[in-house]
Amino acid sequence: MSLPIESADILIAGGDPAENGRLAALLRGFGYTEIRAVDNLDELRKLQTHTPADALLVEIGSGTFDGLAAIQAVAAGEGQPPQPIVLALASTDRDPDLHRRALSLGARDILRRPFEEAEFRARVRGLIELHLLKRTVASHSRSLEDAVRLRVAQMSQTLAEVEKANRAKSDFLARMSHDIRTPLNAILGFSEIMAKEMFGPLGNKKYKDYAATIHGAVLQAVGLTGDLMDLGRIEQDKLDVDLRPTNVKKLIAESVEVFRDQAEKAKVVLKVDIQADFPVLRTDEKRFKQIVFNLLSNAIKFTPAGRGVTVKAWNDPNEGCFVVVFSDAGIGIAPEDLELVMQPYGQAQMARSTGGVGLGLPITKRLVELLGGSLELRSKVGIGTSVKLCFPIGLIVHGAENAA
Repeated sequence: MSLPIESADILIAGGDPAENGRLAALLRGFGYTEIRAVDNLDELRKLQTHTPADALLVEIGSGTFDGLAAIQAVAAGEGQPPQPIVLALASTDRDPDLHRRALSLGARDILRRPFEEAEFRARVRGLIELHLLKRTVASHSRSLEDAVRLRVAQMSQTLAEVEKANRAKSDFLARMSHDIRTPLNAILGFSEIMAKEMFGPLGNKKYKDYAATIHGAVLQAVGLTGDLMDLGRIEQDKLDVDLRPTNVKKLIAESVEVFRDQAEKAKVVLKVDIQADFPVLRTDEKRFKQIVFNLLSNAIKFTPAGRGVTVKAWNDPNEGCFVVVFSDAGIGIAPEDLELVMQPYGQAQMARSTGGVGLGLPITKRLVELLGGSLELRSKVGIGTSVKLCFPIGLIVHGAENAA
């Protein structure tokens, strides 16, 4: 799209009236229609404030008009932007220093008299094209800046709304889980009493089986509500930890024994290998046990019969941390699902048939971080999964080998 060169507003400043008239006539002959003339600096400033020109032709070296002051005023921004492009007009016999000063003050070009009409036309057109192009770019830049500011404001508002919604969701989950857990605990207790026939036989054996089934299902529901409560606290940064000297070696060994029966029923070989002098650590016993339970449960659940699950723990001076690794020979996780399974409610496609809602790994990762450690997940489909926990050696409690 061509620029409207001939519609540019041209202002002639200084010079004698006759010469200004000659310049105006030339410009009209070139097709320009918006031509004005001023002969004092105050009037120039006033025009630039209210109706700024696109091009300013300034006479320098005139005894009655300070062309250098006019150039300086325009270049300094005295008036409304965009500032006009300046062409200084001077005689060849003027002091060359005057020309240098005009350029240094903001004039874009010097046209020395006498000049040919073709040269005058080309100089004026070139400068006006440059000015209009700069004005177009400035306009587009302002439009882009406005669009960016609007978009940033919209994104900030959206982010604030999302954060508010997340807080509301987390608060709701925490309250709902707490309210649901109370009646579940009652059902859990009574179903256990019935399943064990603590107050006498139930009669038909099926009643006992039904009570045991109810107890198992409610136990699973209680675990889920516990996960939801933990997730709510984590998302609101309200999950506290109680760091105390803890015999982690003993804790891991006891946790493995808790899952021994489950592993045998699933025909999964469960192995444990803990460094003999594994140190006592300053950690939260309850949360550390929760981490071990979550990872062992996942490993056994996703490992086919006949394969194995291994828990190893050792002090690694090369990495500057003590390491606990849970590895299985299970179904594995596809590379594209590795990030997904670390997000709340995220489940790999291959794992969806096994049940659960995808809270174990995200909660475990956050718990590990709250205890000062890091979690690394590696997996290959059909080969198995390895979860590596690293805790800094700064958590070691010296002289507390027999801590509970």
